[in-house]
Amino acid sequence: MKVRLTLLTLILMIAVGSSVAQFGTDEKIVAVNALASQDKIVPGEELTLALVLDIKPTLHINSNKPLSEFFIPTEISFEPVANLSFGQPQFPAAELKTFSFSEEKVAIYEGQIIVFVTISTSPSLQQAPQTITGKVSYQGCNDNVCFAPNDAEF
Repeated sequence: MKVRLTLLTLILMIAVGSSVAQFGTDEKIVAVNALASQDKIVPGEELTLALVLDIKPTLHINSNKPLSEFFIPTEISFEPVANLSFGQPQFPAAELKTFSFSEEKVAIYEGQIIVFVTISTSPSLQQAPQTITGKVSYQGCNDNVCFAPNDAEF
């Protein structure tokens, strides 16, 4: 009986360990810092928002345009703000690398990248403090496995 219980415990430990490797972790892989091109928003004009993404060392995220339909792209979304419209995020060129989990090259970002977004303002925008919030949705990976998709809010 004791041998059977020990074997069952060992099987459960292996199953839990492999599910964490396959499906990921709650650990944040990406930190986001948002910087505006100017301190004040002028009604009827545009400004640029720079989103600085710091990706944890030894890890990477899929690019915004993965080369395979099986990889989840990095995406940026914003919460709506009255009288502001957000342009398409301008991502940098991705690095192409080969990993043990894919026979083909993978388009990734690692280290630090900067994504630029143009924000257009309506002439009817009220001169008052505006809060811009959003999130970066990404799938993080190491050299051997990809984790469950995650979000980094800003």
